[in-house]
Amino acid sequence: MPARHVSRVRALYRRILLLHRVLPPDLKALGDQYMKDEFRRHKTVGSDEAERFLQEWEKTVANIRANSSGEISVQGPLGEGICSSAMATS
Repeated sequence: MPARHVSRVRALYRRILLLHRVLPPDLKALGDQYMKDEFRRHKTVGSDEAERFLQEWEKTVANIRANSSGEISVQGPLGEGICSSAMATS
């Protein structure tokens, strides 16, 4: 696996965990576990599928960051608009 790919995966993984910090504890735990399981499941896929996987997660991160209303709209890897939940502000 090329070093650039590994670096991209690790950076994305960290960004997602950081974004989850603002969630309520139960949603954070659920989101963290789901994300970890998904990354683990896709560890041995081919390069085309790995690229699609990373692009979808990057879209999800961009969607969360761009959403200034404080809501998370679940898109990308989880499906097409499965749920929407308000983010807690601590």
